[in-house]
Amino acid sequence: IKLPSKSPKNLFHDYLKVIKCRKEIKKIIEKEKITHINLHFPHLLWYLDKSINLPIITHQHGAFTNNERLKNFYFNDIFNPFKLLRSFYQKNKVFNFKRSNLVICPSKASKRSTELRFGANKKKILVNVYGCAEQDISKVKDIKKKLGFNKKDKIILSAGRETKSKGVEDFCAVAKMLYKTNYKFLFLGGYRDKNYHDYLIKKYSKYVHFLGMKENIDE
Repeated sequence: IKLPSKSPKNLFHDYLKVIKCRKEIKKIIEKEKITHINLHFPHLLWYLDKSINLPIITHQHGAFTNNERLKNFYFNDIFNPFKLLRSFYQKNKVFNFKRSNLVICPSKASKRSTELRFGANKKKILVNVYGCAEQDISKVKDIKKKLGFNKKDKIILSAGRETKSKGVEDFCAVAKMLYKTNYKFLFLGGYRDKNYHDYLIKKYSKYVHFLGMKENIDE
């Protein structure tokens, strides 16, 4: 489903898109007899029809140093209608956890921000720290040999989606600076924008090995 953008426009001229999205999701839930819903970001609650009465898990990934509670509006923005609208949308739609039965955070700091800044019920917040299982190194293939590197080469790995916001171009810029050293740069992850992917390959493939989406993460 093509979700509407996360924007205050959803409250006005894009509201019909929101309604359409809700209907499509509801059809899937009913057809597939779905019993639980897991949302990667809280703003996705906005795209669930209110008649859907199922257990809902949401995730809040970040933490903030300033945990001042979000407000519907700020007096400093009184003469800026767009900022007023954005503040209202942020508080009531983007970070509204009221429909969540459980909120999962990756750290105590994130839990604190979720409770204080966004007003989530602390009894519904669970801390689940990111991590990965320990692996048997003897069963992992030699990735350096596979990629034609020397044994003394040092590998710098970035894993994520190929987007500017995840720092892929910063990673590439550093790789270019260290091109003639024994540091080798690998970028692991898929992409959503083919044009942006082609741009990265054309500009940085000399400095970075783009491996794409992989399942053999341990290697």
